Amino acid sequence: MSLGILATCSSVLPFSIKALNPDLNSHGRDRTMKMISMLILIVVFASISYQPLNAQTVNRGSAEERQCKSRYDSIFARINSKALPSNNIRRVSDEEIGWALTYEKNLREGKGCNAQAKIFSASKPSAPISTPATAKKRFDEALAAYKANNFSSARQGFAGSCYIDVSPQGCHNLGLMMEQGKGGPADTKGALAAYHTACDKKSYGPSCFNVGTMLQNGRGGSVDLAQSRRYYERGCTLGYADACYNLGRFLQEGNGGPAEPIRSVSTFAKACELGSAAACNNYGVALATSRNGQKPDFARARTFYEKGCSGGDLRGCHNYAALLRYGQGGAADPVGARAYLKRSCDRNDSESCLALGQMLETKVGGAPDPVQSRAIYSKSCDFGNLGGCNGLGNMFQKGRGGAVDLPRARAIYDKACAAKSNVACVNFGAMLAKGDGGPKDAPRARALFKSGCDANDDDACRNLAISLRYGIGGSIDASGAEAAYGKSCKLGNKLACDRK
Repeated sequence: MSLGILATCSSVLPFSIKALNPDLNSHGRDRTMKMISMLILIVVFASISYQPLNAQTVNRGSAEERQCKSRYDSIFARINSKALPSNNIRRVSDEEIGWALTYEKNLREGKGCNAQAKIFSASKPSAPISTPATAKKRFDEALAAYKANNFSSARQGFAGSCYIDVSPQGCHNLGLMMEQGKGGPADTKGALAAYHTACDKKSYGPSCFNVGTMLQNGRGGSVDLAQSRRYYERGCTLGYADACYNLGRFLQEGNGGPAEPIRSVSTFAKACELGSAAACNNYGVALATSRNGQKPDFARARTFYEKGCSGGDLRGCHNYAALLRYGQGGAADPVGARAYLKRSCDRNDSESCLALGQMLETKVGGAPDPVQSRAIYSKSCDFGNLGGCNGLGNMFQKGRGGAVDLPRARAIYDKACAAKSNVACVNFGAMLAKGDGGPKDAPRARALFKSGCDANDDDACRNLAISLRYGIGGSIDASGAEAAYGKSCKLGNKLACDRK
């Protein structure tokens, strides 16, 4: 055994000699010392270099011999490395130590790497040496196993592809399987380590993005927005669209560093060019709202909204429909607006359903269809859109698109009001004041009107003024009524201006 391996074996042992049986009696200590002395003699004897009579002529410069030497040097370097493994896995396995010892023995006996492989394969196969051919084969087999739903084999294969071949795609797929718990237990720390390997060592953009998202959400470790921002930046630099989109959001909102609104716009533009539909919509918003530091450009905004919509971003469809309806950035096209709203409503975008329900109540873009409008409002409300709930309550209250149902309208307003919809609170308050759909409760109605007026709702202020003027739900307050009328008028309520 060479002194190099001897000097480093203790670094991989789980304990030192000093920790062995400290309570041995003297007889036990004598036996231990004799055993150690014999071990030293054996090691010294084994370390004497000799050339056996049957030594073979070996070409140490051959490709096979160079690969074995490279593996031996790698094992030796990892044993002596002072850096801590990032994945909490032993730096050198027992199998590798055994391989290195056998390799040294064969060197002393003049045997080549071929003999080394044959000797060691009798006990345990050596770790595979990565070549372009073996790397491709390992990855392809893992991918085939995944497609065949053999997730356990796929995960093992991707692990080999990652840690033996350092394949960026192998590491990325291993990370995905670890994160999702496919082929084995979920392991977010292991997933983060695999993504790190692909990003840090191989500059793989998708993995840089995944590192960013895990750091952003505290998966596999603690939340670190600053580091998340850096990894989004790196992924974007490598041309990964989603990394650019998230970087744009971070720059816009000031996450992980200072807000950079102008730079966020250019980042959204880059992400859009790389294929992010969501970024196309955000770039369109920036153009329409002067976030890029220039005057609104509705014509270009219309282009990018449409591009985002074509790419599957529902907000892009909604915003494009709005420009078509009102003729901003081009000719008005209310028929087209209805079509685009239906396109995104059919895919469960609640805002688009609300806007479509409103158009179906009117002649804008086609004939009114109150029955369909009621159904669309119901869908919007089901997805939690408070405007849709208010519209649905109004349809039941006034009997549009179906029969009048005051109790149901009142229940819908009540629920939406509890979710902080000022419009619903005003409508609910009006039904409470009159006793529509249930018992009258004028004091509660007056309280709801005040809350709505404080939130600058013109109808709420007018209803509060009426309550104060006539003492509904409380005492008469003429000055308070006048103030409420005045506020409602300033907010644009013409009836309040006439004190009606």
